[in-house]
Amino acid sequence: AIELNVDDAKAHLRLGMALVYQNRQKEAEGSFQKALALAPDMVIIYRNYGALLVALKRWDEVESLSKKAFEIDPLDEQILYFLAQSQRHQGKLEEAYQSIARSISVSSLNAKYQAEYINIGTSFFIKNHFDRALEIYEKIIQLNPDIPIVHFNSGIVLSKLGRDKEAAGAFRKVIELNPEDRD
Repeated sequence: AIELNVDDAKAHLRLGMALVYQNRQKEAEGSFQKALALAPDMVIIYRNYGALLVALKRWDEVESLSKKAFEIDPLDEQILYFLAQSQRHQGKLEEAYQSIARSISVSSLNAKYQAEYINIGTSFFIKNHFDRALEIYEKIIQLNPDIPIVHFNSGIVLSKLGRDKEAAGAFRKVIELNPEDRD
């Protein structure tokens, strides 16, 4: 048997990570909580605990944990991503938008954050906030103009706003970027 130093936050963190890998979430959560009690300023614990809570879809807890971690390190892109994701799932779209925008300003638009940014835009679209959705899609296009789905979504929003010529241009861009996919 392996002995665990009960006063070592990193040991509890590693144990929690191993337990997650073994699909023993409840025990992992206990290990992460012990690690945080021992080292409440260690952001890596928040990241791993947050990942577990995301997997469990416990969005209010993800948000609370992420806000605590944000106070420690406001430039941690993973924490900002978790915060945005939790806020979107709770319907807090403006807050989610602000969180993902901060994350992108810290790290650039990598694929994970790009997907969340698109999801936030889509959430605004679903709620008929077309101007806000378009603003988000335009920001993504500004950061990375080679994402066909963003041009497609932008075209739909432009069409809803009655800006048909611009919508047609967005749809042409989709075909230009992805000529094999004519759907």
